[in-house]
Amino acid sequence: MNKSTDKKIPCPKCGHQQEFKLWTTIDTYSDPKMRDAVLSQSIFSYKCDECGYAAPLNYPCVYNDPKNKRVFYVFPNYKDEQLQALDNEQTQKMLDDGYVFRVVRSGNELAEKIVIFDHDLDDRVVELCKLYMVRELKKQRPDFTVMSAYYNYGKEGHLVVVFDEHGKGVTAPLPEDMYEQMKGSFAEYLEDYPFEEELVVDVKWAVEALKASQPDNNK
Repeated sequence: MNKSTDKKIPCPKCGHQQEFKLWTTIDTYSDPKMRDAVLSQSIFSYKCDECGYAAPLNYPCVYNDPKNKRVFYVFPNYKDEQLQALDNEQTQKMLDDGYVFRVVRSGNELAEKIVIFDHDLDDRVVELCKLYMVRELKKQRPDFTVMSAYYNYGKEGHLVVVFDEHGKGVTAPLPEDMYEQMKGSFAEYLEDYPFEEELVVDVKWAVEALKASQPDNNK
């Protein structure tokens, strides 16, 4: 069941206070349209009624997709204690039943996970592909300051969109052969870190995976 609470949020620009609906639980079984609300980011988009200031508003919530056995947590500034709290008997029972859990920091990351999983991709491999593509972009455009990178899917197929500090994005295709090659190259490493047991899979995870898989680190 979907759960929400209304909270007055002060505008960072003018200080005007207005109510914003915070969704604490997003359940796609009771309301399938909530998936689209996440993908469009409408439930994470703040706009001041007074001055028009607009910005993403990230807040803690749980995205539950029982049909596909997925539970995604949004913890904007998560601490180790929050991750440890998820290690409980109920979670283990759900894992045994085939559920997958992930923790993300923002609405954009939540939307990305949904799209990745909906296309039957391994988000660990996607993060490794993104890391490689970002590094190649930096070589080609050293003036481009990378702030974030997201997987998406469009008319052209699999894509990676990289944003700079001004919110300007550069879109590049993610070839399927690159994905498969990356999956094969890291197969041994991925076996040691089962897909179902990873809670946080992001760029930091990819960097650590890359370091750990280097020959010098395996001696």
